[in-house]
Amino acid sequence: MDTTPKWYNLRGPYRNFSMIVNNRIQVIHIGAIGQLANGVKFHALLSQSWNRGRPFSLEPIPGGVKQFSGLLEVVVPSGLWGGLEWKGSLAADAGQWLTPSVAGMLTLRKTGWF
Repeated sequence: MDTTPKWYNLRGPYRNFSMIVNNRIQVIHIGAIGQLANGVKFHALLSQSWNRGRPFSLEPIPGGVKQFSGLLEVVVPSGLWGGLEWKGSLAADAGQWLTPSVAGMLTLRKTGWF
């Protein structure tokens, strides 16, 4: 599996770090936020993009490239002390434009008085 980002391999005028090389895209965004009956909250963001490069060129990135990005967060209240909650987050990028990656975070938060 090649983990080098697609933009890194671009040649000529497409690989120029002083200008935007990917502003001709199509994207679908889907998001959801909610709360379950037991107080658990969730937040999900998903995006699928088709990256074509710069305008005013018939096909600046040959064939274009696909990219998926997603984020899922879950917040669980704890009955141990009032105002204590656990939050878990998971994010992922998969596709040809960015290097595929996964990241997560677990946090414990206390609000109010002990």
